[in-house]
Amino acid sequence: PWVLFGATLFNPHAIYYSIHGSYWEWAPPDTGWRQPYFAHYKGFADYVSRLCYLLSQGAHVVEIAVLHPSATIHAYMGFGGPDAAATEAANTYWEIQRSLQKNRLDYIIMDEDSLLRARVRQGTLEAGSVRIRVLFLPAARVLTGKALEKILTFQTSGGYVVIVGPSPDA
Repeated sequence: PWVLFGATLFNPHAIYYSIHGSYWEWAPPDTGWRQPYFAHYKGFADYVSRLCYLLSQGAHVVEIAVLHPSATIHAYMGFGGPDAAATEAANTYWEIQRSLQKNRLDYIIMDEDSLLRARVRQGTLEAGSVRIRVLFLPAARVLTGKALEKILTFQTSGGYVVIVGPSPDA
């Protein structure tokens, strides 16, 4: 599933020399020599390597970005955990992705720093080789002033901004 969503790096780091009685609560499953499927690991690793190599070739052609609402989540995170605004931002973020996936629409996740580095040109946000025409804001109540300026410039140049949930207010 990771390759399906564009991951091009696989790091099978879970090999334990001792796991204290074969149980370690927080550890992921061991992928090492103790497992019965380890005899087939080379074939699996070669297959994953080829898939990751193929996905690393060419240029990703995608026109939709979902802004990661990290500023909102951080702003509304308290000592007792996330409050309603942080939870809403996180839930909206995942719901947008599920909707795009259900409708078989390719997209990228864009963080605020990448948004700030992107260039606005004729209705697109150019981030590296990617040209975004539609930007989703998932209940992103908190954004920097510079991010809001970039979003406004993008929208006034012809780009589409889709606000799902509350709009930025801080």
